[in-house]
Amino acid sequence: MSKISVIMPAYNVEKYVAGAIKSVLNQTFRDIELIVINDGSRDKTSEIIRDLADSDNRIVFIDNKKNSGAANSRNMGIDIATGDWFYFMDADDTLDSDAFEFLLNLDGANDADIIIFKKHGEKTTSCVWHLESPVSINVTDPGPMTKLYKRKLILDNGLRYQSLSSCNDVFFTLMAVSCAKSVIKVDKSFYHYNLSNPFSISSNRASKAHNLFVAFGAIKAEMEKRGTFQYYEPQFNKAFASCARYELSNMDNLVQQSEFTSRLSQLFPAVYKKLFRFGKLLYKARFRNGQRDIHLFGIKIFSYSRRPKIKLPHINKQKLNLKIEAFDSIGTDTNSGRNPRIIVSLTSFPPRISEIHFTIYSLLTQTLKPDMVVLWLGADEFPNREKDLPNSLLKLCDNGLTIKWCKDIKSYTKLIPALKEYSDDIIITVDDDVFYMRDVVEKLYNAYLKNPKYIHCLRAHRVEFDINGNIRPYNSWPKCIQNVKPSYANFFTGVGGVLYPPHIFNEEIFNEQTFMDLAPRADDVWFWAMAIINHVKVNVVKSHFRIISVSPERDLGLNGEPTLWALNKLSDGNDPQISAVMNHYHITKKHIED
Repeated sequence: MSKISVIMPAYNVEKYVAGAIKSVLNQTFRDIELIVINDGSRDKTSEIIRDLADSDNRIVFIDNKKNSGAANSRNMGIDIATGDWFYFMDADDTLDSDAFEFLLNLDGANDADIIIFKKHGEKTTSCVWHLESPVSINVTDPGPMTKLYKRKLILDNGLRYQSLSSCNDVFFTLMAVSCAKSVIKVDKSFYHYNLSNPFSISSNRASKAHNLFVAFGAIKAEMEKRGTFQYYEPQFNKAFASCARYELSNMDNLVQQSEFTSRLSQLFPAVYKKLFRFGKLLYKARFRNGQRDIHLFGIKIFSYSRRPKIKLPHINKQKLNLKIEAFDSIGTDTNSGRNPRIIVSLTSFPPRISEIHFTIYSLLTQTLKPDMVVLWLGADEFPNREKDLPNSLLKLCDNGLTIKWCKDIKSYTKLIPALKEYSDDIIITVDDDVFYMRDVVEKLYNAYLKNPKYIHCLRAHRVEFDINGNIRPYNSWPKCIQNVKPSYANFFTGVGGVLYPPHIFNEEIFNEQTFMDLAPRADDVWFWAMAIINHVKVNVVKSHFRIISVSPERDLGLNGEPTLWALNKLSDGNDPQISAVMNHYHITKKHIED
């Protein structure tokens, strides 16, 4: 009977690794090679593995001092494994003692490329299926721990795990199935899956869901290279949608779900349509016996008797349109006598222009009227100028809105032209997809009167560094900070509204070639860096600011429109832009931390 190489990465599993190893060594099938790779554990994992290896020569122990991830450890095991079969197991799980003997004694096992079984807790019927090429890639989930792989299949097709912090098994598993000529699937459970380990990928995957795009992107590219994608495309879409559904079920709020679905609609629209059934809502609330059950794509996530805390505040467009039609006041105060004046500045682009009047209306109904509300539009994007603009927007020019035409420099258009034209004035920038609370201008202006030397904002994150002085990833920074002193480490976000006092920047802020090269999609990064090099701190105004969405369909990713926020955050797009700007201007931890 053939030899099995069990490949087991181990990271900080001192509580579990002995049980996992013993469950392999205690198999009734004895011809086993167990390759255990300690992946830079910081606890006693290494010592435990070494002691067990000394007592059983079937254990091959690799002790890596540096953590490189489960995928790299598995690939290392593949490179040295000598068995006819490969089995990949996690070091915090266990395997029933008769698993290998049962599987290798199945009829046709010798001719199979993959043998699939189940985890405990899954429904079983004890049925056995023999599948011949081409095998559907949806015959199994992407997890590696319920499959025996023929060595020849893996090596002949050059299959390796992707070096990702999550979803690293998706490419390997689905490509292996698509390459297999014969697959046996047995409806019997042998594997005990442990979710209690805090270092488990499955217990921490919500923040890493963007890896799924990398994995399926690689599958598509490889299948296209092999000439098989056209055949597998319907299965590919189904498998991707199934994995996306699982990732969404691990997210605990609508913000994460919105970011994920927005990117899905942009990069894989066919998968998006399959997942949402052509626009089905993200979640469904059902009332039963006084309880509200929340279902995410048909999965019941939780129940409660009170109104949910997780929601996306948004406007009622029908009612608001009636108010805007009846609006006959002037929302600016050109005779305020303020010096410097308050200029509210924003920009937009064609996909959003039909709804920007909601945002403009919120700016023209502030408790403190600004001197001007200026909408900057790129002349190239609206070649017919005012003829390309909706009447709902043009009507607000009678209420104090000023529309100016300029060169389109993407999101930078909201501030750069205003700094040039209104250099002696206060400029408050806002975004074009938010309905602003009525006291935004007043709160920012009052903060300026108290501290005119700072940039003031209502929403900011906190820049953090690791022990080596390297800036941490943007997605790990503390978000929406409050009750903090003015600091260079307060990273203002434009969606909340940002007040820039006059003359706080030097001429470098207008260096278009540099900001488009270093941070083409991250204007906030550029403006923050320009403040640092000019020694201007950021003050976070104490408030109860909240984002009120103009288009929840867009923010939830239901209409397929790209958002700068989702593109940057989900793809970690902010990090390279932050690094590029900081490196270019030699901004370090000592410049930022007070």
